[in-house]
Amino acid sequence: MGRPDPGGIWALWHLPLLISDPTGQRPPLPFVIGLLAQSVILAWLYNSTNASLPIVIIFHAAMNTAARFTLPGFTGGDYHIAWWAQTGLYVLIAILVIVVGGSQRLNTPIPRRSSSAT
Repeated sequence: MGRPDPGGIWALWHLPLLISDPTGQRPPLPFVIGLLAQSVILAWLYNSTNASLPIVIIFHAAMNTAARFTLPGFTGGDYHIAWWAQTGLYVLIAILVIVVGGSQRLNTPIPRRSSSAT
């Protein structure tokens, strides 16, 4: 049995956020596709920075902040276009990460640091 897909797990983690949104501010399809793409980006970032969780947290916060300040400026059909544009950007970055950054960095286990006391 293989490892579980972190993108799928992350999408399930965000499911309550999607379901509890009575305003429809998060269109389901671009939201989930964007989450899956972001999971690739964040996994690569984590593995490429020698398991630096603060860098991943800051990057995640930056993505959320960018969406929080840009998306409300759109209304009607433009709002959905903006969501798809944002999602397309994340998908494009995820593809670049895989092709240019190397897919081996996505699945490379990080060596555990020794816990020996000196």
